[in-house]
Amino acid sequence: MEIEPQRDWQLTLDKLGGDPNSRQATTYFLSTFNERYDLCDIWREGHKDERNYTWTGRMTSNHLFIRTRIDFFLTSRALNQFITAVDIKPYGHSDHDCITLPIDFDKVHRGPGYWHFNNDSLTDVVFQTEIEQFWTGWQEKF
Repeated sequence: MEIEPQRDWQLTLDKLGGDPNSRQATTYFLSTFNERYDLCDIWREGHKDERNYTWTGRMTSNHLFIRTRIDFFLTSRALNQFITAVDIKPYGHSDHDCITLPIDFDKVHRGPGYWHFNNDSLTDVVFQTEIEQFWTGWQEKF
């Protein structure tokens, strides 16, 4: 199945201010990646004509704002039927907004079996050190 690449009018919906051509290489790469793995931008799928941004910055030269939707979820089309909503919400600890993506796992057909937690990582010294550094840094920052 061939997926239609992102159209020019969608690109204009995803950016306001700044250089409109600054993301051409990235857009081409993501379009190719999406086609190859049959992925879609789930927020744009449900908000075809809507403008909303996940990042806002200020241009230093003229102090105007740039808004762009650079954060997104690429989802498998097979998974999309289980996604109940997609939204972009403010997130106070970053200059990026948060994308919410609730998935209704009750609709997902699962076979018999059991889940087993592999706790081998918990005894790994490198893993323990990295987790400890992460949490210490997080607590100091916030």
